[in-house]
Amino acid sequence: MLDDDVPLPEAEVVHEIEDRQAVRDHSLLSIHNDPHRRLRFAPTWHADYATDVPCLLAVGGLFIPRFVVAFLGIFTHYFSVFDSFLWPLLGFFFLPTTTLAWAWALHTPSHSVHGVHLIIVILAFCVDVGIIGGGRSRLARRRRA
Repeated sequence: MLDDDVPLPEAEVVHEIEDRQAVRDHSLLSIHNDPHRRLRFAPTWHADYATDVPCLLAVGGLFIPRFVVAFLGIFTHYFSVFDSFLWPLLGFFFLPTTTLAWAWALHTPSHSVHGVHLIIVILAFCVDVGIIGGGRSRLARRRRA
């Protein structure tokens, strides 16, 4: 234990501070690993723990529509509603959700994009360009704070 009234050599102070940090780190791990313990105050280290989850959601949001477009393009004739293979290929790289919505709208019984189908295509376009989801605006607000 450090006694504030007794001066210690510098080497002992550094060693004692490292021991305190080790004890603090160990206590945080033991609290985190105990599911039955309830904390009165939310620890600050827990907020940093969950910051990787939005990254996983963003990666899933980027690759799941592309995976579906690739799967449908390779194993089905779902994109036969397009005049050429160029449109689904461009859609794979630039607007995959819009490509899926457009192909879905053309596969409905009306075989056209109007009414509710047009609204769904517009919403898919907004998802692709980031208007819905607010990725950039949330990032900008987070950087300012």
